[in-house]
Amino acid sequence: MIVVIADDLTGAAEIGGIGLRYQMKVEIEMKLNLDSDADLLIIATDIRSQTVASAKSQIKLIAQRIKKLEKQPEFIFIKIDSVLRGHILTELQVLLEELDKRVALLVPANPHLGRTIKEGIYFINGNKLHESEFKDDPQFSSHTSSVKDLVEGETSAIISIPPSDEIPSEGMVLGEASSEKDMELWSKKVQNYVIPSGASGFFSAILREKGLGLSTNLIDSISGMGEKRLFVCGSAFPSSKNLVRSAIAKKKAVSLIPSALTKTTAVASSVVFQFWMDEILSLLKDKDSVILSTHPDSVFSRKEQPDILKMNMAIAVQYLLKESELQELLIEGGATAFTILNRLGVSRAYPVQELSNGVIRMALPHNKNLHITLKPGSYDWPDLLKPV
Repeated sequence: MIVVIADDLTGAAEIGGIGLRYQMKVEIEMKLNLDSDADLLIIATDIRSQTVASAKSQIKLIAQRIKKLEKQPEFIFIKIDSVLRGHILTELQVLLEELDKRVALLVPANPHLGRTIKEGIYFINGNKLHESEFKDDPQFSSHTSSVKDLVEGETSAIISIPPSDEIPSEGMVLGEASSEKDMELWSKKVQNYVIPSGASGFFSAILREKGLGLSTNLIDSISGMGEKRLFVCGSAFPSSKNLVRSAIAKKKAVSLIPSALTKTTAVASSVVFQFWMDEILSLLKDKDSVILSTHPDSVFSRKEQPDILKMNMAIAVQYLLKESELQELLIEGGATAFTILNRLGVSRAYPVQELSNGVIRMALPHNKNLHITLKPGSYDWPDLLKPV
């Protein structure tokens, strides 16, 4: 068994898609199943969206429960955001202590997606990170491209080194990488005393180093998907907002959450909520695909608004699943997805199709009529699946 702790739900799904490529039995848990017999057990959290104190407490609890697994893991991988959003050093420091390891090796680059690190600077497709779309992230805006500055706002120190260097005997190391060859070199440095951490590219490199063969069908087609689909656009990433703008311009079936429901709960504004639900149900009668989103030009004036918005979207999805015959629920944005699945009482999912890089379709154990597809906000929908 391999265990992965993911700091966000779409990251967990992305790792699940890689497991499918390697023909593994994959299980995603929002609550750790101690009796799991999966080849790849992925623990999905929402640590990236939490406070530092909450993240520290949760990762400690997860580490303690991992030690109680019936089937002890061959190795534990920590999946973090490739552009270093979140409480990364906090997580790694706790895990070093709880799992009795000496070195945390963090390799966040994803060269196959154009995300590289060279001489301590992070690049997106050749441009510095702070000049990319990530500079406008509402929670973890990237106003620097220095990898040390991106992570050292926390309590622990980390050194950044190229793949040609030897890793130290203890501490935290950030591995620079600008090619798949670099990823291969880093994967060879993962020993028993090391906690490997990073993006999906590093995880894939470690699997290759361990000699696991790829399946012949890496990316599945979208065939077999149900016709009635609800897209929930919960990401603030610019490309996500542009997709919604394009859908509106092309007069697609788009339902924007009422502005009142970005400021107060659905319960407190029940009349507005019901009017909104009636609008979406009407659209679903005539259309196969409907997009649920905030207005693409919306700006939140209060810091609690994103949490209110996520909860109201979750309540909306729960209502629509009860009142309609939706077959496919497609969600972008890890924090939004985590809130929705929590509201639906989903604590376990099984990846069944990798539709494109990071776009993973999953089956649920207790609802065979519904599949859920997750996608990070910064990734693209496959062309055949785009709702515009």
